[in-house]
Amino acid sequence: FRLHAPGAASLLYDGEPLLIVYGTKGSAAEQGAMRAAAEAASKSPIPAWPDDGGDKGVDGVPHSHNLYGQLATKADTDVTDADLARCHIVLIGTSAENSVVARIADKLPVRLEEGAVTCSDGVIFPGKGLALGLVYFNPLAEDRLIFWVASNDPAAYAAGSAIPLVMAGGGAISGNAF
Repeated sequence: FRLHAPGAASLLYDGEPLLIVYGTKGSAAEQGAMRAAAEAASKSPIPAWPDDGGDKGVDGVPHSHNLYGQLATKADTDVTDADLARCHIVLIGTSAENSVVARIADKLPVRLEEGAVTCSDGVIFPGKGLALGLVYFNPLAEDRLIFWVASNDPAAYAAGSAIPLVMAGGGAISGNAF
């Protein structure tokens, strides 16, 4: 029970139920990128979304992947209130792309809209191709956490991209690179 614990996305990967939710709205490229991100995220027991490369065991499975099975994924349109109450949630997509994000967007301390990231303290980061990662309490189930990854550029959702890597505690980046 960590209501006041600071930390990275690894807080969600503690053995409690975890659900990866991808958005189903937006362009075909955005929808495909979010679904592919959910698939990549489901393969690993860490929030960094590693790609299929790297060292592999004799079984052909990359060492960064789950050996048996995958984490649960669902389209945003299939998520139930029971899912939200039972699971920590990884959210992939903006509020325009993911209906679960849209449900909680007004309760989050950061927004990605109209070519800018806007924080609840009034700080605004303008620009194209921005991406954000947020670990926060789930406003729909306050004893659960969310890990939200959003971008106006579908490339930010790819396996091995910067936001999941940094949010997993794997390093720091500057600028809009991913």
